[in-house]
Amino acid sequence: MTLSVLTDTHEKAVASSSYYGLNGVRHIIEANKACDSLPVDYNIHLGDLIDGSDKPEISRGLLQFTMENYQNSQRPFYVLEGNHDENDKYDEHKFITSASFRRDDYYNLVTKHDFEQPEIKRLSLGSKVAWIDKGIFE
Repeated sequence: MTLSVLTDTHEKAVASSSYYGLNGVRHIIEANKACDSLPVDYNIHLGDLIDGSDKPEISRGLLQFTMENYQNSQRPFYVLEGNHDENDKYDEHKFITSASFRRDDYYNLVTKHDFEQPEIKRLSLGSKVAWIDKGIFE
């Protein structure tokens, strides 16, 4: 089994001289294009798609754009949730009393698309535990 693995892209709605910021979006686009051109079985992101410090509407837009990019790719994908993917930095820095993401925002923007693919198996409808199985005879 051949995997493409990307992690900690920390997308942010600003230009940055680091690997983060808009560079994170570019890394995801490049990884998806590479997967389409190479003999990759599954395209995996290990979390922290976003930096988590933008206004909630911006972070939601970045997650939506990212998932559209994964969905347009030819390979099955699985995106895990990272510790910043529910916009935690924004909440911490703004000292607000309630979370800027609603309970199911991340699930609706990202996780549900993982499980819409027949190649991604899960324990039950309520479980976020998943696996992939290429099979031994392929």
